[in-house]
Amino acid sequence: MKLINIMACCSTIALTATAAAAQTQTPPSGLGTVPDAAIAGDAEKGTPGQSQTDALDPASQAPSPAASSTDGDIVVTGSRVVSNGYQAPTPITVVGSEDLKNSAPNITEALRQLPQLTGSTGPSTPSFTPGGSVSSTSSTANLRNLGITRTLVLLDGRRPPASGVTGTADIAMFPQQLIKRVDIVTGGASAAYGSDAVAGVVNFVLDTKFRGVMGEVRNGISTRGDGHSWAAEASAGFGFADDRGSVILSGSINEQDPIDGSARDWAQRGWATIPNPNYTTTNGQPQLLFREDVNLASATYGGIITGARRGSTRVGAGSLRDIQFGPTGAQSLYQHGQFFTGTVEVGGEGPRYPAAVVSDVNAKTAFGHAEFDFSNNFSVFAEGAYGYSKTFYPLLMPYFIGSGGIVIQQDNAFLPANIRQTMLANGFTSIELGKLDGTWGQNLVTNTTKTLNLTTGFKASFGGISVDGYYEHGESRFLLETDNQRILTNTRQAADSVVNPATGQIVCRSTLTNPTNGCVPWNPFGTAAFTPEQRAHQGGSGFARSIAKQDVVALTVRGNLFSTWAGDVAAAVGAEYRNLSGNIEVDPISSVIGFGATNPQGSGGGYNVKEAFGEILVPLFRGNDFLKSIDFNGAVRRTDYSTSGGVTTWKLGLTSELIDGLRLRGTYSRDIRAPNIGDLFGPRTRNVAAIIDPFRNNEVTQNVFTFTGSNAGLVPERAKTIAAGFSYRPDFLPGFGFSVDYYSIKIDDAITTLSAQQLVNQCFAGDQSLCALTFRGADGRLTDVNGVALNIATVKISGVDVDASYSTDLFGGKFNLRGIATYLDNYTQEARGVASVRYDGTGSFPSWRANLQATYTSGGTTVSVQERFIGAHRRVIAPITVDQDRVPEVFYTNLTIRQQFEAGDAKPELFVTVNNLFDRDPPPSDTNNVTLGTSRQVDPLLYDTVGRYITIGGRIRF
Repeated sequence: MKLINIMACCSTIALTATAAAAQTQTPPSGLGTVPDAAIAGDAEKGTPGQSQTDALDPASQAPSPAASSTDGDIVVTGSRVVSNGYQAPTPITVVGSEDLKNSAPNITEALRQLPQLTGSTGPSTPSFTPGGSVSSTSSTANLRNLGITRTLVLLDGRRPPASGVTGTADIAMFPQQLIKRVDIVTGGASAAYGSDAVAGVVNFVLDTKFRGVMGEVRNGISTRGDGHSWAAEASAGFGFADDRGSVILSGSINEQDPIDGSARDWAQRGWATIPNPNYTTTNGQPQLLFREDVNLASATYGGIITGARRGSTRVGAGSLRDIQFGPTGAQSLYQHGQFFTGTVEVGGEGPRYPAAVVSDVNAKTAFGHAEFDFSNNFSVFAEGAYGYSKTFYPLLMPYFIGSGGIVIQQDNAFLPANIRQTMLANGFTSIELGKLDGTWGQNLVTNTTKTLNLTTGFKASFGGISVDGYYEHGESRFLLETDNQRILTNTRQAADSVVNPATGQIVCRSTLTNPTNGCVPWNPFGTAAFTPEQRAHQGGSGFARSIAKQDVVALTVRGNLFSTWAGDVAAAVGAEYRNLSGNIEVDPISSVIGFGATNPQGSGGGYNVKEAFGEILVPLFRGNDFLKSIDFNGAVRRTDYSTSGGVTTWKLGLTSELIDGLRLRGTYSRDIRAPNIGDLFGPRTRNVAAIIDPFRNNEVTQNVFTFTGSNAGLVPERAKTIAAGFSYRPDFLPGFGFSVDYYSIKIDDAITTLSAQQLVNQCFAGDQSLCALTFRGADGRLTDVNGVALNIATVKISGVDVDASYSTDLFGGKFNLRGIATYLDNYTQEARGVASVRYDGTGSFPSWRANLQATYTSGGTTVSVQERFIGAHRRVIAPITVDQDRVPEVFYTNLTIRQQFEAGDAKPELFVTVNNLFDRDPPPSDTNNVTLGTSRQVDPLLYDTVGRYITIGGRIRF
C-alpha cells in the first residue's frame, strides 16, 4: 500500500490522481506524517492532482503489489470542505496498511507501536479486573494516552458500533485486508466529527473500489516455541453493468495461542514496590522500596494463621501467629523474608504467581460492499459487516487475605488439637486463616464479542454542489463468562465444619439447622485435592451479557460558494442524528457480589444526539515570492444531548506558505467528550467503609455504605486545544522533509470519581454540591456516601511531535528513511479539593517515544528495519518516593523482508517479519504489590512482553 502523509486537520480532503500513476508510485515508507505533503495537486510542486508525497519522490516507480486500482481516488480525513491543494492546519498521520504490516504481524499490533498511540490495548494486554461492560482484550486506539473514550475511531468516516457500553470500537473487527490506510488526526476534531474526538481521530479507510482477487496466509511463533498464531484473509471485487456497479467481499480468520507468565523468566522474578518499614516523615528514607522476589506474607497455599478473635473482636493471634500448614496439613513456623510489612515481604515462604502475557484469541470477520452509479451525478451503496471475537485467559486464584481470611471456629472438626488447646488457653473463639488457594486454580475469563453493522447511503452532485447521506445501524453483543469461580458464602460454610453430635460425622455447621442445604465439608488446612462434590458446592460460573446499539442518520452538503482574489471559498454544512442504547445483564450470584474474584454488575439506559455543523475555507492571500499563501479554516457544530442539553464546539485555523516548501499552521478549537452509556447508566457497586468524619470531631464511623459507578447527571467534558507548527521541504535537498508541531489540550469538567473520604472532606471544606452526596441518620452519623462519577476534574497535556523523512535512489534501488517522535512535556490531572498529579515522565507516560524505519527496495526485494524507542522514566509519581526510581530506556528492533515474484498478473509475494529481533526483555516497570498473589511486573501497554516473534507468510493478487 502507498504511504501518504498529509498535514491536515480533522476533515475530508480529496485527492484525484490517475489510476496508472497510483499503481506505480511508491512514496517514502515509514510511519508518521510526511512533512509538507499536499492533499491534492499543487501546480507549483507537482502535477495537478498529484500528491506532494509523490512529487517529493518522483523517481519512485517500483510496482506495488498492494496498490489498488482506486488508490488514485483518495479521501483523507481532514475538513468536511473539499478543496484541491488546501493545507489544513493540524497534522494528520496517514499510514498505509503494508507499512503497518512491516512493523508487526497484524495491523492492530502495529498501530499500538506508533508513538502517538501508546496506551492502546490488544490481546497482549489481558486485564486483571474484567467488569462485564467491554472486552478487556479489545483492540482499541488511545491517542496521547488520554484514554480510549477520548479517541474517536471511524470506519470510512463513519462511527462503527461499539464493542460495549463504553462506546469504544474494537478495531480487530474491521475488514483488515481492505484497509488501504489509517488516518490519525492528533488533535481535537469535535467540530468536524462530534463527541469523543478530544485527543483526535483514527479513521480506517477501506478500498471500496477494489477489483480482482487477493489472499494472504501467515503463521507466527515466538522463538521460545509458544504463542503460535495463524491467519487467512481473502477478498474479491468485481464490477457489473459496464462497471457502473461493483461488489466487494472480504473475510478473515485470525487465531492466537495464549502465553502464560510462567513461560517467561522475567515474569516470574517478582519485581514490585513495597512499603518501606523504616520510613518516617523525618528520616529522609524513601516511602517505597523496589525489590525482586516480592511475595505475599499474609497467605500461603496451605494456609497461615494471621489473626484471632474473641467473639466479634479481632485480636492478635499470639503464639499462634505465623503457624502455617503444609500440603498435608503438617504445621511449621512460617519463615519471613526481608522488609516484612504485614501483607508482603521480600523473600520468605509466601506465594505469588505470574499474570497471563497473551490471551487465546479466535477472531473472524466478514464484509460486503455494493454500490451502483445510476448516472455520473448519482450513486447509492449498501454495506454490511460482521465480526466475531473470542478471547480466553486465566485470572485470579481464590484469595482469603487480611480481614477476608477464612474464619475457623474453636470447635472446627478439622482444627488440629494443639491449635484448639492454645485457643482455649488464650480465650480465642476463632482464628483467621490466610490462604491463596492454588489447589482450586485460577478463575477463567472468556470474552465473546459479536458485532453487526449495516449501512446504506447515497452520493449526488449538481451545479457544483455535492450531497451525501447515509443511515447506519450497528449493534454489538458482548458476553463475559467467568468459570471456575468460588462462591464465597458456600466456601465459608464449607470451612465452618463440625462433628455432628448425633452421628459423629463431619458436617457443615449450617447443615445442623438446615439438613438439605447441600453444604459439603471442606478442610482448609493444606492443599488436598477437591472432591467433585466439594467443587460442585463451592464453585460456580458467572456471566455478563451486554448489548449496545447505535443508529445514525447523517447528511452533508458541500461546494464552492464564490471566488475571491485568493481563490474559491468552499463550505460544508450538515446534520446528524444518533440514537444509542446499552444494557448489561448479569448472573444472580454476581449481582450480590457473591463470587470471590469477578462480580460484574447489571445496568441499562440510552440517549439520543442531534447535531448540525458548518465549515468554511477562505483563501485570504496568494503571492509569488515571500508569503505565498494564507488560508483560513473555521468550523462550528451545535450538539443537543437528550441527557444534558446543548453544547457548541468550534475550530479556528490558519495556514501559510512563507516560501517554497515552508509552511506554518495552527488551530484553536473547542472539543467535547460526552459521557457514554457506561458513564451515564453503567453499573454501580456498593461497598462498606470506615470514614473519618470531620463534622464529628474526626470520629471514625464504621460500616458506612459507599456507592461508586455511573451518574445519569453527567455532562460532556469540554476541552480547548491549541496546535501550532511548521513543515519544511527544502528545494536544495530533494527527498528530504521534516515537521515540528506543538500541542496543548486542557480538559475541563473531566469525569472522575472521588473516594468516599475525599467527598466527606470536601463537603466539610464547604463544597455544597458534594454535601448532597452524603447522607446521615437521625443521630447525625454518616450512613451512606454516593461516590459516583462526577464532572470535577481538569486534565492538562502538552508536548511536541517531530517528523523527518528522506528518500533517495541508492545502488539501483530506492532507500527511504522515516523518523517520528513525540515528546510529552506535561500531563497533569487535578480534581476539586485533591492535589494535582503530574504523570509526565512516570509510569505509563514516558517523556520520549520514537520510531525510526528504514526501507530499501531493489527489484522485487524489500527490506525494512524499524527501531522503536521508549524513553527512560520514573517508576512512581511525586510526591511518592522510591529507592529505585528509574526505568531504563528500551529499544526494540523489527525486521521485515519481502520478495515479490513475476508470475503474470498474479504478483505472488513471500514475506518474513521478526518482531523484537534481539529478544529484549521488558524492564520491570509496574508498581503492582502482589496483594492478591498475582504478579504483573511490566506495563504491557508500553513494552513487548512476548519476546522475539517470527511470522512468515505469502500474499497473492490477480
